[in-house]
Amino acid sequence: TGERIDPAAPSGLDYYPLPSAGERFPVNDPDMPPRMAPVPADRGTFLHGILEGIARVESRGYAKLRELGAPAVTRVVTAGGGGANQARGA
Repeated sequence: TGERIDPAAPSGLDYYPLPSAGERFPVNDPDMPPRMAPVPADRGTFLHGILEGIARVESRGYAKLRELGAPAVTRVVTAGGGGANQARGA
């Protein structure tokens, strides 16, 4: 992958990124461990896998909300301070 991630191409990784064990939504499992292996040598591929994992969790969450009677999601807006993350030197 190198410097770029192709969103149309799957990473081949099956991550479930959690900061620690325990998930509440969309799966209620307080003992569920994070799934972050294998870790590829290429950092771009690793990031690609993490982003895919986050997207899968979000998709499952929206599907669960729909199953519980919420209206279908038509738009998602994301905001945050990732661009000013001190860990990446910004």
